[in-house]
Amino acid sequence: MTRRARVIRAERAQAASPLLSPGVGEAVRRRIEQGEMRSRVEAVALVEKARGEAAGLLAQARAEAKALATEAAQLATAEAHAQAIAEWIAVRSAEQALLEKEHERIVEVGVALAERLLGAALDLAPARIAQLALSALQEARGARRAIIGANPRDAAPLREHLSIVGLDLATV
Repeated sequence: MTRRARVIRAERAQAASPLLSPGVGEAVRRRIEQGEMRSRVEAVALVEKARGEAAGLLAQARAEAKALATEAAQLATAEAHAQAIAEWIAVRSAEQALLEKEHERIVEVGVALAERLLGAALDLAPARIAQLALSALQEARGARRAIIGANPRDAAPLREHLSIVGLDLATV
């Protein structure tokens, strides 16, 4: 069967109704629907696969970022420790240099303080003069000769106490 078409004027075409319904037939429509369904299923599968890959990449990126952050924190901590140690060494070096510079003066002040403390102690207990002298003589036991220098005001109590021990009073 051959289909025919007819030509009509525009005025009459307005009121005319088509002989066949426009669009595709039922068989074609089913094929299109099946193709669309397959395409949609493939598209959904492709989207899910892409989401899975994206989630994997995101997890990997987060793990790498966490590792980098941990490493950066460790490096910062090590750098802070190194800086603190360097500062401590600098302070200790400055203190040591100051001690070396002031060593003579510190010894002089220490000797002067010891002399004053000893003088104050001897003023309070003159008998301690002999004990100190005997202690010094015992430390110098192996020496052939020992001289004890004393303040003239301490010499009299020292002679008195050393004569009891049996030492030569002429050397005092």
